Amino acid sequence: MKAVLVTGASTGIGKACALALSEKGFRVYAGVRKPSDGEALRREARGSLTTLALDVTRPEQIHAAFERINAAEPEGLFALVNNAAMLKIGPVETSELEAFRGSMEVNYLAPVALIQKFLPQLRKTRGRIVNVSSTSAHIALPFASAYAASKFALEGLSDALRMELRGSGVQVSLIVPGAVKTPIWQKAAAQISQITNAPENYQKAWGSAQLITEKAAQNGVDPAQVVRAIHSAIADPHAKSRYVVGSSARVQLTLKRWLPTSLLDALAHKFFNRSEK
Repeated sequence: MKAVLVTGASTGIGKACALALSEKGFRVYAGVRKPSDGEALRREARGSLTTLALDVTRPEQIHAAFERINAAEPEGLFALVNNAAMLKIGPVETSELEAFRGSMEVNYLAPVALIQKFLPQLRKTRGRIVNVSSTSAHIALPFASAYAASKFALEGLSDALRMELRGSGVQVSLIVPGAVKTPIWQKAAAQISQITNAPENYQKAWGSAQLITEKAAQNGVDPAQVVRAIHSAIADPHAKSRYVVGSSARVQLTLKRWLPTSLLDALAHKFFNRSEK
């Protein structure tokens, strides 16, 4: 069995991925932040699944995870799935700088730290690095600037790393879904409802943003679709550089490719400033 590390496995995509990969015969190491999440995950697992205390912003926990996997896997880790993410919502004008720092720390710098830590093992196994991105890395939407910036950074990292590792046997893939039915969107909607200091000129767009995040939580693609793409990135002999997941994501990337920026901006403005019905 090949060993895989999945970060952010407490809920959503990470949880679904850890459970599915263990069921498919991988030896899964699932990073969780709370012991209770680990207990719940182990109860649901039907295959080989080990939970690790892994807050990806804490270097000592990354090191501890590495030491544990290194001791248990003499052949080395085969795949690293950087899935852990945070989404902070708010206008650039009024958002705390910490929202930007935190987003970059979790969504970009943590994958860098994990890649640096595990790359010697991945070279040995000629393994895989799978970074879970978003269509927000291609079309940045109002009030999600911190998230979009961090995902833009993750895609830049992945493209550069893929070229750096060419010929090493290590394959690097990006997973690019649109909205996915996960708790991250419910948390985003809750953030919007709690913010009362949005400048007056944002009020109409702010109301639309709350409706959009609520609908994303309800109508996004099933995490299972994202998991299938992650499995392909790990198991296919020749992994793709990008796996675009869901019809909404494909439409967004097509619009980005063919429409001028001025038109995309106008469409976004109209969408976010429409009258509520």
